[in-house]
This record gives sequence, C-alpha cells and structure tokens, in this order.
Amino acid sequence: MAVKDGFFNAVRSVDPESEEVSFDRVYDNESMNKYFKGLISQNGIFQNVGDRLEVVPGDGLTLVVKSGKALVGAHWIELTAPEVLPLADYDALPDIAYPRWVAVMVRFDATLSQRKCSVYLKPGAAYGDAQGNKPAKPVPDGNNNGNFDQTGQPVEMPLAYVWVDRGVTAITS
Repeated sequence: MAVKDGFFNAVRSVDPESEEVSFDRVYDNESMNKYFKGLISQNGIFQNVGDRLEVVPGDGLTLVVKSGKALVGAHWIELTAPEVLPLADYDALPDIAYPRWVAVMVRFDATLSQRKCSVYLKPGAAYGDAQGNKPAKPVPDGNNNGNFDQTGQPVEMPLAYVWVDRGVTAITS
C-alpha cells in the first residue's frame, strides 16, 4: 500500500491463550523524524533558537559553539549551553611549518555503535604548496554537492571553517 498516515494511539490487545500483549500500531524514531519532511529542511540551523550555533574563538587554542539547534540528516541536535572544542582534542593543533583549515561540524551518526548527533572539529591537512596555494578545506562526510547521504552512513554539516595559521598560540576572530 502506498498510503502513509499517522499518528494515532495504539490499541492494546492481549491474546487470551498466551497472554501475549500486542499493539495494532508501532512507530519508531524515524517515523517522527520524517514527520517534518517537506515542512522544514532536513539539514540546517534553526534561526530562532539560542545563538544559532555561532562559532567564536575561545581561550587559547579552543573554539566555542554557542547555543542553538540544528537538523542534520533529518535528526536534531540542540546545544543548551556553549560547547568548548579544544583543537588538541581533535589533532587540529597548529603545525609548526604549515597552516591548515579546521571545520566545525555537526555530525549525525546512525551506526549502531554511535547513534547520536554531535559537534566536533574536523582538521584539514597541514601542508605547503610550492605555488603558495592554501590547503583544501575538510570535506563533510555524507555530503555530495549539498545533497546529504540517505544510506545510513554518517552525515556532516559544516557550521564554520577556521583558518589556523602555522605556529599560532591562540585563535582570533
């Protein structure tokens, strides 16, 4: 049947012989996540919640993601307080000789070992270029030209790209 509808209260029934309990309707988390499909984007930041997940420099070699809410891969994440992300925790410290890009990402991971949304830093490669070209920005996982992966693999959405120059001791605006 091609018709989908919902949500309705489930009717509980008990088998008189086995006393097994069953329900005529079962909904899971995907039913609720897909409820919003077509009403709002499946990926993006809510502009009227908190500080819109704004990324700002923290103390020393840290970045801070302010409060806010986002959808990524049709799953939501909300920061109710600022989240401090030390570059050292993500192998994103400044290189002595080369600069790099660091991406602040929102990540949705549906794999059984994870099953969560998170905010984290994704470092780009630190390397030099004989022509003076800058290193490439980190590429979000599960994002193909703005179309997000629907295969159950992790999906990332960048909040900000931060230029980390060689040898710096603090991140500045």
